[in-house]
Amino acid sequence: MKKYLALLFFLLSAVMLAKPQIDISYDSPRYLITAQSIAYGNGYNFIYRPDNAPVFYNNYILPYFLAPLIRAFGINPYVLKAVMLLLGLFALFFFLSWVKIYLKEKELLFLFVALIYTPLFIKFCDKILTEALFVFFLTASFLLLRKYSVSKKKSCLILLFICCYCAIFTKITGIFILIPLFVYSKSDKDKKLILSTAILLAATIITVFIIQSRLLDNDKFYHIKYLLYKNAFTPDLGYIKPSDLLLRIIYNIRFYFFSLPAGIISNDSTLKIMPFLFWPTLVLGMKNKRSLERRAILSFFVCYAVFFLAWPWQDNRFFYPLLFIKVFYLYLGAEKLLRKTGLKLKKIIYLLILMSIILSGTGELLAKFTTERAYPAQVDEFISLARWLENNLDNDSVVLSQNPALIYLIASKKGVKVPYSYNLEKISLYIKENNVSYILADRFNWEMIRYIYPWVNQNKEKLQIIKTFGETALFSVLNTEERGELF
Repeated sequence: MKKYLALLFFLLSAVMLAKPQIDISYDSPRYLITAQSIAYGNGYNFIYRPDNAPVFYNNYILPYFLAPLIRAFGINPYVLKAVMLLLGLFALFFFLSWVKIYLKEKELLFLFVALIYTPLFIKFCDKILTEALFVFFLTASFLLLRKYSVSKKKSCLILLFICCYCAIFTKITGIFILIPLFVYSKSDKDKKLILSTAILLAATIITVFIIQSRLLDNDKFYHIKYLLYKNAFTPDLGYIKPSDLLLRIIYNIRFYFFSLPAGIISNDSTLKIMPFLFWPTLVLGMKNKRSLERRAILSFFVCYAVFFLAWPWQDNRFFYPLLFIKVFYLYLGAEKLLRKTGLKLKKIIYLLILMSIILSGTGELLAKFTTERAYPAQVDEFISLARWLENNLDNDSVVLSQNPALIYLIASKKGVKVPYSYNLEKISLYIKENNVSYILADRFNWEMIRYIYPWVNQNKEKLQIIKTFGETALFSVLNTEERGELF
């Protein structure tokens, strides 16, 4: 069966690799530029920043993973996306190998087809983000935990340790993988696993402090500050209070109640009813009779999901790593609901479910070739102006924009990000300290509109419009000879 599953996946992959594009949304440009920095000997630094500051994210594995590919092939979308898809294939087989003792061969085939056609999988499986590599290490960890529990071999334990460590530093929320390890080792009274998990925890803490020790004070423990701000994009509002946190959790619950079911089946006709079928079925599958191993994995699933209910902003991308487990739970829940149903009716229901998933996934796949490739006018203006910068600005220019990594990716010009502050004097000081020579003022990033537009309006006489594309403008910050003292 494996060769047919691989063939099905590769057919889907071949379609997705037709004229692939580098992602400009999410964090892809930042990972690519960091990987480029590593590939050419600049290390784990923000190569696009004028001060070449150390990167303050703890998820360093992906840039190091991408660096050899970029060194060998450059930023080649065919190669990079093919590798992401290959990671997805391995992750699928690791996961199916893990669940095969619970399911029959036909059930595995159903689960495989359902997984590769879910809209959430199709949307993110080829993106150059941490998720694909994280799921690879996560599913490998599940399988290695199984193999170790059966064989008690040191080699399995060492590989499990390596995969868990890499998962944690591919996506820092991978820290929750320590919980199933502790649950399993304590329940099974496995001293080797307890010791290895304790060593892994120590290695994680030491690695975080090594990364953080390199940073400027303002950049240290960025993720903690990000989580604790009342609004991560408006630090001036201060830190969150218990009442604010409760409101954030309620808002997130409301958002994911409707959006997560749409990541499985997104047909318009089913959107209204889907959540009321999805959640009871999922809970029923989670409550299914469980082995120690499955209880351990459930602990990871719950802790990971609960964390993102407190996260400052919402995106189905955060729940992509749980997709495989989620579909497995949904299947177990559906089996429990349909156990007294006649065989023929049961087959018809499953066929309808699978067709709905395939139709939803096909719709998402079509979007990759249409709406996702036709950027909105304001985004197109930003990209066009960024391309213009490459041959029309001096190499020592510093461009302030909302996406300096993307500017560097397109035009190889250094830059800094919009400072998140309403204080216009602070923005003036920030521009001066970073020797900003140009401001690329787009009309779609609300941080630009909120913070930089008021500063531009107040300092019109100190700026000069150099180039426009539509309503997107490039301002030159005039030097002292051109406009007198600015600050």
